[in-house]
Amino acid sequence: MDVLVKLTAPLKYLLIDHKQKKYVDYILPIFFSLLMCVLFFFLPEQIVIFRNNGLIESLSNFIQVLAGFYIAALAAIATFPNKNIDNVTDGYPLKLNNEELTRRQFLCYMFGYLAFLGFSLVLLGKVAISLEPNITLLLNNLSDEIKLALKVFFLFLYFIAFNSLILTTLYGLYYLTEKIHERKTEFTSELGESSTKNNDIEDF
Repeated sequence: MDVLVKLTAPLKYLLIDHKQKKYVDYILPIFFSLLMCVLFFFLPEQIVIFRNNGLIESLSNFIQVLAGFYIAALAAIATFPNKNIDNVTDGYPLKLNNEELTRRQFLCYMFGYLAFLGFSLVLLGKVAISLEPNITLLLNNLSDEIKLALKVFFLFLYFIAFNSLILTTLYGLYYLTEKIHERKTEFTSELGESSTKNNDIEDF
């Protein structure tokens, strides 16, 4: 079990507590996934999902490109020379297991999670495409309505993960582009007390 905990360490990103973060992690991915499934259900012609050149394969090829970016970003963040990145956040704190995280720790968890999720989605997509003939045979005895419901359910779960990947990527880019370069905190003592720190700020 200890090995599994280590192998799934990037998923700790989801346990990081913050008021705004839950929207990027859960609320928005679920909302957009529901929207996509509704659109899929009412399309006049069904989209090819599992077969070659289908939806899953196209998205998997796109995610493969992103996966390399995540690994490079993670390596860069771990050694990024910026005085703000090793400070805790100025607003509502980012916490994991009741311990405040620095911005560097937060970004490492974020891009580690993105790399893990990217690899998982690519693997899931390749396996689904490879097993498509067998899945079709297993579902032959089911009605068309049940087959459609199963497809929509699979897409719902898949798009939750995919939307989480995209939204978290966009937030990571925003954070690297803007947040870590802000100069909100001015230290006024050796203990690191700040004259401008405002604990009521919700952003991080």
